[in-house]
Amino acid sequence: MTPQTVLSVLILLILAIIGLLMYQSLYHPMKEGFDTSTNQQQQQQQQQLTFCPHKTQSYYNNNDLACCDGPVIGNTCESGPICSRAPQSVAGLVSCRQYLLDYYALKSKEVCPSHMENYYEDEKGVVKGCTAAALTSDLTKPWDPNNDAPSCKIYPTDQENLTHVDSCLNARELELAACEGKDCVKQITVPPNSKVPLIEIQFSDMDNVRRSCYTNISYNGYRQSMNITSTPKNPPELCDESFKKYLQRDESR
Repeated sequence: MTPQTVLSVLILLILAIIGLLMYQSLYHPMKEGFDTSTNQQQQQQQQQLTFCPHKTQSYYNNNDLACCDGPVIGNTCESGPICSRAPQSVAGLVSCRQYLLDYYALKSKEVCPSHMENYYEDEKGVVKGCTAAALTSDLTKPWDPNNDAPSCKIYPTDQENLTHVDSCLNARELELAACEGKDCVKQITVPPNSKVPLIEIQFSDMDNVRRSCYTNISYNGYRQSMNITSTPKNPPELCDESFKKYLQRDESR
């Protein structure tokens, strides 16, 4: 094979390789790690809300789609805008997503048990609760595909929160209830012929006798819900008194 032939073959190989590389770059672009444009788009969708927080109104603040917590007259928010529905606000407002997250954090400390710390509510502020699961991208409900994360509900009235076993009020009271004595356990229980729950605490006293009692808060709520005004003949053991009587040997109890 002559030198000219070898040179021609090498040139053809180089041209073939260049052509293959150009074809791949045009029709099969490589993605290193992840598709940046797709990832940014997904993040933007997660950051943007399609609604204003409950009890606020949507309006255009110049070129910014903002939310007002008061009346909107002539496309003017009388009390001033509170957040922007866009991820990047033209007017420098906090995003409504961040506004909701800050609000949820305050509500969580107020009404949620520590093991269900994620507060949420729907767009209309009707369905509310606390959950151990993460929230959906619009922050309106738990993202719990297997429906196995601990959760509780917040009902519209104090009466409903007292009388529902799955209320966050009862879950929080159960968590905060003092548990004393040996082998102490606590639970929400519903007495026979009643729909009103009580927080029951079981414990062993100093003689290893098993005792049970109800928390004062839950029993007072029970009496109120059942319209019990007189003292029953055989009142249940209340935990404040039971702990003093069986654990502190207070003979006056």
